[in-house]
Amino acid sequence: DVACDWSSDVCSSDLALLGGRVEIDTPQGPIKLTVPPCTSGGAMFRLKGRGEKDAGGKAGDVLVRLRIVVPPVLDDESIALIERFSELND
Repeated sequence: DVACDWSSDVCSSDLALLGGRVEIDTPQGPIKLTVPPCTSGGAMFRLKGRGEKDAGGKAGDVLVRLRIVVPPVLDDESIALIERFSELND
């Protein structure tokens, strides 16, 4: 099996909260991974049969650990929205 960390600007905090699909490059080619809503950083996904092939030609699995990328800077409107979200979800 192959283990990897995956992070990208595509895997933003809104994708982790709302869910969606992201493209992951694997040894067997790219695949669309469905990220469920409310996924936490560190979540592991197993992509069966998408890893390196062994001597017998059987492909192993790819283990993907989700790393959430947040914006480095927030504007005032974004801060206000996040604060409101926090209030609603306490």
